Amino acid sequence: MPSSPPSSSRDLRLISLSDLDKIFGIQRDVIPGSVYIVEEPKEETRSVEKPRAQTWRKVDLVVLPILSMMCFLSFLDRINVGSARAAGMQRDLQMSDLQYTTALTVTFIPYILCEIPSNLMLQALGAKYVLPGMITMWGVVALSTGFVKTYRTFIASRFFLGLFEGGLYPGVCLYLTYFYPRHKISFRLSLILAPAALCGAFSGLLAFGIAQMSGVSNIRGWGWIFILEGLFTVIFGLLSFRLLPRSVETMPLLDDKEKESVIQVLKNDSRNITETRVSACREIINTFGGLHVWFGAGMAFALGTKLMGMFYITPAIVRSLGYNTEVKAQLMSVPPYAAGLLVTLVIGYLSDRLQQRGFMTIISNALCAIGFAVFLASTSDTVRYGSIFLMASGSYPSPVIVTAWMSNNSFPEARRATAIALQSMMASLGALLSVWLFGYLSPAPEHVAGTITLLALSGLEATLAGVNTIYLRKQNEKKVIARQFVELGDNKGINGHGDDSAWFVYTL
Repeated sequence: MPSSPPSSSRDLRLISLSDLDKIFGIQRDVIPGSVYIVEEPKEETRSVEKPRAQTWRKVDLVVLPILSMMCFLSFLDRINVGSARAAGMQRDLQMSDLQYTTALTVTFIPYILCEIPSNLMLQALGAKYVLPGMITMWGVVALSTGFVKTYRTFIASRFFLGLFEGGLYPGVCLYLTYFYPRHKISFRLSLILAPAALCGAFSGLLAFGIAQMSGVSNIRGWGWIFILEGLFTVIFGLLSFRLLPRSVETMPLLDDKEKESVIQVLKNDSRNITETRVSACREIINTFGGLHVWFGAGMAFALGTKLMGMFYITPAIVRSLGYNTEVKAQLMSVPPYAAGLLVTLVIGYLSDRLQQRGFMTIISNALCAIGFAVFLASTSDTVRYGSIFLMASGSYPSPVIVTAWMSNNSFPEARRATAIALQSMMASLGALLSVWLFGYLSPAPEHVAGTITLLALSGLEATLAGVNTIYLRKQNEKKVIARQFVELGDNKGINGHGDDSAWFVYTL
């Protein structure tokens, strides 16, 4: 027979499990009318020291440069097709504008379809071989594109580029969680994506210089763009097999004590959460039942559309300034991208420091919305150029914060891998929308319909961020109540499992 509830100075509330079911959705076989009290499990005393700042800098030094270069090359090999087009590829392959847009669409189809399977494969086989393997294979495809002679072979190369490259970004995001606790993810993601933010500006300059090799070995300049950039990707991919650490235990630079301290932090990050015995397939299915997952997916669709749209709007504005050389035009696109990079680092840092994902997402989209509105309202080329600074400053932080948010609130690993990949898939769908919206349906240089769409999507993303924040706060409040009630005599408490657990606190 259960003993009476313990007396305490705390206000311990009593409810029946049927009420607890309504609050938290917990299903258990119980005696009708039973009364429960819940107390949070006591935290175990740890003798392991917390990692020092120097330890985290060592982890950063090993992990971040490799991942940053991976994302940079992914971005470079995806957008250099625009530079190749400017260098005469569309004319040489006798493509119409519709055929060119179709070719870009073909890239995103396998991109979208492979992201979830790719992340699950990374979880099963390990990032040390999957990520370098992806890079090496898409590098070979990118290099081979320099030798295509017909539209059909170009279409095939774009398909395989998307197939091998599609899983990189969600894989990088998942890999980060093997080395950093939840409150350190956002700033690290901003550091990884920072070089990619400048890629849009400097890739054009690089391609312009490479295109001057036109005629060497009877290969056109646009062919050399693909060949040289693809070759560098292959070389780095092969080096990554050696450079990328498998886990904290195999990380160079860290001594045994430092490794142990980092491992303990990662364990404590999911402290008191019951490990599920549910199969991986069931966890994958459970991922799609989380409302916060779909809020995050909606935000990803919006940010993916905006980011790709930026690469159409920016060149149109810069060209309208009247610069008579390609080099000057490319250089004028550097300052807005640099501003976007700086704001991304600041917001990424503040998001981790304040543990505020939703609020920072709203701030980013407010900057975006102002930028798009100024672009639509003004006819001055100078003012429109200034609007790019706001667009970039709002667009680039979004993927950092939204991805970190999804990663923070998904557990165990199978759910996290699926949720991150779903989010990346939705971002790719948004990018696909931009390809058609700006590449074919919304004529340059005004891009009126496209810009109005991006303005609306900025509002949508901010709204979803606000709604998700409210929803997660309510869920945390329910979990606080659930943690206050445990069946008398039941030391296991009411845990649930994964991010459904009463002990798992959602990041807001």
